[in-house]
Amino acid sequence: MRLAFFLALTVAATFAAPNTNLFLEDTTQDDYIISGVTANYIQAYLICKRNGFIMAMERTEEETKIIEEKIKNLNNTGHAHYLGGVNEITELGKQWLWIDSNQSITYDHWSDTDEKKLDCLLKSSLDDDDHGNGKWTSNNCAEEKYFICQKAVTSTQIL
Repeated sequence: MRLAFFLALTVAATFAAPNTNLFLEDTTQDDYIISGVTANYIQAYLICKRNGFIMAMERTEEETKIIEEKIKNLNNTGHAHYLGGVNEITELGKQWLWIDSNQSITYDHWSDTDEKKLDCLLKSSLDDDDHGNGKWTSNNCAEEKYFICQKAVTSTQIL
């Protein structure tokens, strides 16, 4: 599955959005960067990478608060955002992993109503009462959504 995913990334590279107006803010100031455009998951991944970032990882309650505060400050609360989680087939079966670190997702911020059946991690809109206001849901990777990038983290930050 991972090989197929990255082959798809390579093919999709030619379809990624241009570098203009991609983000709602200055990308040199913060660890998390909110997109100003929508893209499917593969395009979002490529946009983050091409601009020197990774897809955002929301690994702790503190990171959740930082990301949600940033979304509120940018008046972007009405949109759902892709994060860097994927439902990957591993030797242990399907497992949710952070795409850029290949580490298991252990922090739990899932919506109580989501069954985790689809393959891409989506942070629901902060205005979405049905999914818990910013809680995670699984999503169809082909759907275009806003997304969140973050500065690349070192291996010591991942642990």
